[in-house]
Amino acid sequence: MAPARDRLRKAIAEAKPRDTDVPVISNVDALAHDRGDDWASLLSAQLCSPVRWRQCLLALADAGVTTLVELGPGGVLTGMAKRTIPNVTAISVSTPDEVDSLLERIASSTPTPHLSGHEGEHLFATERIVVSPAAGIFRPAEGVGTGTAVAAGDVLGAVGDTPVHSPFAGQIMGMLTDEGERVTSREPIAWLRVH
Repeated sequence: MAPARDRLRKAIAEAKPRDTDVPVISNVDALAHDRGDDWASLLSAQLCSPVRWRQCLLALADAGVTTLVELGPGGVLTGMAKRTIPNVTAISVSTPDEVDSLLERIASSTPTPHLSGHEGEHLFATERIVVSPAAGIFRPAEGVGTGTAVAAGDVLGAVGDTPVHSPFAGQIMGMLTDEGERVTSREPIAWLRVH
């Protein structure tokens, strides 16, 4: 893999990785990184370096992480995590139904701020975000998309069987969730400019 390192380093540098909102533990050094400038060297080093899995798990535990989720078929990493950090909750998610269950579990365990009068997040005085009322797969309503004018209470689509109502009147400036995308409760669905 060493011959590919220079090409990978160049491709990563051209991608211009951004700083992250949440630190990411690198499996090269088992340290938390949040600066985009660090990732070109870390990812190219990862190509030929051993994975420091145990040290990454211990770093996550030291950072206060109490739940780990393995996405994809199998549960080998889940088992290793449970043996390395006995007090952690380790979950293996390998099917779409298990993803939906995980999203519901996360939504029910995450405290949400009290919202008075409406569901949604204020951006500016003239802009609003409509958020998902549940976790599941989003399907837009027919004819709803960028440029659509909506009244307060109009249905923008559904997440599973739960309708997504706009608490605001205005024009949809952009759909923030694609058809068929899995969303969590309170995840942004659409951006409106209000009248």
